[in-house]
Amino acid sequence: MYSLLFHAICCYLFVCIFLIATQHLQIFPGFLRTQLRKITGSKTRLPSELTSTMITTEDNQSLDVWHLPATTDVQPSDYIAVIFHGNAGSLEDFILLQLWCQERGLKSYSFDYRGFGKSSGFPTEQGVYKDSEAFINHVLEEEDCESSSLVLIGFSLGGAIAARVAAKHDVHTLVLISTFTSIDEILRRTPLFSFLRFANMTTLPTENYVRQLTSCNLILVHSKRDKTVPYAHLQKLSNTYCGTGTLQVLTELEAGHNGTFYMQRYNLASAFRAVAILPALED
Repeated sequence: MYSLLFHAICCYLFVCIFLIATQHLQIFPGFLRTQLRKITGSKTRLPSELTSTMITTEDNQSLDVWHLPATTDVQPSDYIAVIFHGNAGSLEDFILLQLWCQERGLKSYSFDYRGFGKSSGFPTEQGVYKDSEAFINHVLEEEDCESSSLVLIGFSLGGAIAARVAAKHDVHTLVLISTFTSIDEILRRTPLFSFLRFANMTTLPTENYVRQLTSCNLILVHSKRDKTVPYAHLQKLSNTYCGTGTLQVLTELEAGHNGTFYMQRYNLASAFRAVAILPALED
């Protein structure tokens, strides 16, 4: 009996130690996908007009930044889209976001966090914050513009990073797609990991950053069928916002976590027109 109890405790402690030791890999799984892709090679076809630039962070990490110009087939927007992708893949896995911007007359920039894609290093919360600062400064310098010309789009975990940038810079609009309120809230609502909250070293407190927004417009896009980040996170973020900008909520009823943007892409364009990012449709 005592032997069985001893082995159970040992197994429990081993699982705890393993999960704690690998938590950064669990939060940033795109790092592992990057390592696999280096072996198998990339199979994604990219637009010929897309350009890649390597920039350097304050702690000397190299980041891959992609720029995609707007199409000449529609009236160009006066704003610039700045994209923060999710944690499960690299730039090429989220190229749809940049293509969507391109088709609507928005030039866009996106980048890979440290350890993702061609970017150097290993991802951590403080590390990706440094990445985001280097990235946003690069965009402002390249475009020779004020932060009020920027539209930040963050998907899932990328929404937390985008919200932090929006709270520090006076951007025009922040778009959060399938984004959580905080990592702690995700763990608290996940029975398998809730007991590890005491050892969690990553916060990514989107809710705190949204609370700091002043005049920035906020667009929240989320699915009621999202099982990765439940819809309750959108409701809490919506209630947290107290800025003077326009708050818009787009609710998806069919798709899950990863399909929400695609299903809501037309409604998102309408939301952009409502805050003058895109020109109004002619009658």
